[in-house]
Amino acid sequence: VLLKGVTLEPGDVLVDRDINLSASRIANFSPIERDTVEVVPVGSSQADLNFEIEEKKRWTLEVGGGWSSERGFGAAFGARDDNLFGRGIGLNLRGSLDSVEKQVFLLGSIPPVPGGRLSFIATIGYTTGDAPDEPDLLSQDQKLASLEASYSLLKSMQVGLYYRWGDTRTYEKVPDDFFPLDLTVGVGTLGVRTVIERFDYLFDPRSGWGLTSDLGWSGEAIGSDLEYVSWLSGFSLALEPIRDSTWMQSLRVGVAEPLKGTSLDRDARFFAGGQASVRGFDLNTVGPVTYGIDGTLVPAGGGALFVLNEEIRIPIWDPIRIAVFADIGQVWESWRDADTDLSVGVGLGIRWATPIGPLWADVAWPVANIGISSRKPKFYLGIGRPF
Repeated sequence: VLLKGVTLEPGDVLVDRDINLSASRIANFSPIERDTVEVVPVGSSQADLNFEIEEKKRWTLEVGGGWSSERGFGAAFGARDDNLFGRGIGLNLRGSLDSVEKQVFLLGSIPPVPGGRLSFIATIGYTTGDAPDEPDLLSQDQKLASLEASYSLLKSMQVGLYYRWGDTRTYEKVPDDFFPLDLTVGVGTLGVRTVIERFDYLFDPRSGWGLTSDLGWSGEAIGSDLEYVSWLSGFSLALEPIRDSTWMQSLRVGVAEPLKGTSLDRDARFFAGGQASVRGFDLNTVGPVTYGIDGTLVPAGGGALFVLNEEIRIPIWDPIRIAVFADIGQVWESWRDADTDLSVGVGLGIRWATPIGPLWADVAWPVANIGISSRKPKFYLGIGRPF
């Protein structure tokens, strides 16, 4: 497998460019930690080219956690190996649990061989917990599976073709004796995804930009109970307006339209509000509402999504930065209903740079178009990119 990355054949003229390219291809192969190249002269006009390879550690274990006022304390765990059968196949087991939801996923991957561009990822997963719209009354279980093939067009650009399937069961925590609610919806989606990442550092970018776009179709012909087409795209930009400060911006726009005269089911709708969305609002409470089974107003979601995150990070003491942010967003039934009555949340945070990404803590308040969300401040704590 590693020899596929070597651009030279025995008897070729040895030049630095080929040595560097071969070493780079091998070093970028998923299970390889690093490689060292040694050129050993043989006689007066020949040389042996030796690669010393160091493999990544096998079966790495991961643990983590976080806390938010929405979900309380949570824990995460993982175990992965990047070189099954000695052929670079990856296997990644990941799980998390908190007061709202428990989930576990198993991901298998075949990365591009050295010098290659094609990769494959397969996922199966299961989640169980409170239903998002009626957490006190309803539970929700999901079975998930996906298969995706990705092709690297450029170093920082990938195009993927995927099929995803999800089976969602929603049921009452205490079944009604006369009219019990137990609903199962299966959704199959065939789509294409594009990802461009040109940040200087993926986990804590200080400059650069990124773009994602996802176009999907669900229909009876591919095993779905729903008929709709959806598109979700996001653009992120990191700038340095003042020396050592970071202006981080993120824009997400989505549209989902039902087909064949059907209505847009909840599983196809967009939701906004909460961490990584419009901070300061209760989870999923931005946008249209409907009446729940107990007569209270609950989030309904919609077919049109707009979310804009603006955050300034200012260093106060290396590696500590403070953050000031405003999140703006809205969900509408469709883009035909879009208006300028947007929900706004503002807040403050702290960012502590670590070798594995920023450790952060935020507090946020809703200030405009609050709707059914509570007005009390929301608190978030975690590690990695906040959005």
